[in-house]
Amino acid sequence: MMKKKSMFLKAGSMILCSILLFSCSKTTDSTNESSTIAAVSTEKLSTIGDKEVSEVISETVSYSDDDFYTDWESENPTYIELNGTSASFDGTGAVFVTNNLITIRAAGVYVINGKLDDGQIVVDAEDKGNVRLVLNGAEINSFTQSPI
Repeated sequence: MMKKKSMFLKAGSMILCSILLFSCSKTTDSTNESSTIAAVSTEKLSTIGDKEVSEVISETVSYSDDDFYTDWESENPTYIELNGTSASFDGTGAVFVTNNLITIRAAGVYVINGKLDDGQIVVDAEDKGNVRLVLNGAEINSFTQSPI
């Protein structure tokens, strides 16, 4: 009797394994499936609900005339040159440099060039004017805080 149960158990296990093995095999063309998924994903990126993304942004975000300002070169900008772990500046703006921390303390236009490896630019203007930062190819990295 034990021998029959053991035989049935072995035969049943083999049949079960065969069923699982063949049921897990995939016979569809995965290339067509992934193409379809990519096409659907790209299509969904251009809409939010039933509206185009650009339409949603224009309804949500508003700009003032100051946001379109481009004549910063005529305002006698202060140039800040980032040099790895420090910076130097040239101009009339109130800039304080302490190692890799650059603090801007007055309104004006600041043109920033170069690379700062692990530092920060802090805008802490004491007056009520605008501070405009022109990032002229600047690369600013900070491992502990926001770079600007």
